Amino acid sequence: MSRKFIIRGIAAILLYIAAASYLLQNETNYFFEKKPYEGAYSFPVDFQEINIDFNQNIKLHAVLFYKENSRGLVLIFPSGDYLSEKFNPQNNFFYNRGYSLILPEYRGNGKSVGNYEAESEFYSDAEQWYKLVSKMADTLPLLVYGQEFGAGMAAQLAANENPDLVVLENPAYSWNEVMLKKYFWWLPHSKFGQYKFPTWKFLRLTHSKVALIYTTQNKLIHSDHSLRLLEFLKPGDEVMEYESETNDQNKHEFQNEMNQYLIKNNL
Repeated sequence: MSRKFIIRGIAAILLYIAAASYLLQNETNYFFEKKPYEGAYSFPVDFQEINIDFNQNIKLHAVLFYKENSRGLVLIFPSGDYLSEKFNPQNNFFYNRGYSLILPEYRGNGKSVGNYEAESEFYSDAEQWYKLVSKMADTLPLLVYGQEFGAGMAAQLAANENPDLVVLENPAYSWNEVMLKKYFWWLPHSKFGQYKFPTWKFLRLTHSKVALIYTTQNKLIHSDHSLRLLEFLKPGDEVMEYESETNDQNKHEFQNEMNQYLIKNNL
């Protein structure tokens, strides 16, 4: 074996280690966009801004769209690339049905301040919002809605708390599998990635009602993820399948199915 071959081999190994190290240190950049917003929010309906201050470096912010004589509250954990300032509650099925909505912003997004250094910090933030919303809801129904990346936090809350309903839209079986297939097929991400968000583990533990929504043409999370989750659903849970890329809450099919499920569960 030539010396040049050995040197090239060592260089390749060092490059691989450097790439893996960079991934682990910057993993959230691949599934979570940090887009701070410094302007004033403006929405077509009444809203309030809510803050939770942990310390000087971590400040959480959410937008509440409150309905008079509300039928309940919906705590929404959106996908990692959403922008609060572009959210229109008038396009939301639950808001139009009479529910109040609360939309938390992840650290570094919107007016929330801070960074995530571990998966557990996403969960702890979600728990803080759930405690706050539980007090606001009082005796009203409390629903948790998780979309794509946000479904991991919604499922985790359902496993540890007791919302009246948890809605999972295009959930990943386990988030690290999505990242492995899309970006990191060349790295042992399933073993060394920091962020797993194992929805399947949480679904096994939840006693809340679950509505699982998936679209067959989603580009980020293949429908196979949702199909693998079906074995963890309970009698009385609901599955909604749509032949589209994303779920449009203005579509009659979705509105009819979700409305019937809510009526059946007195929500």
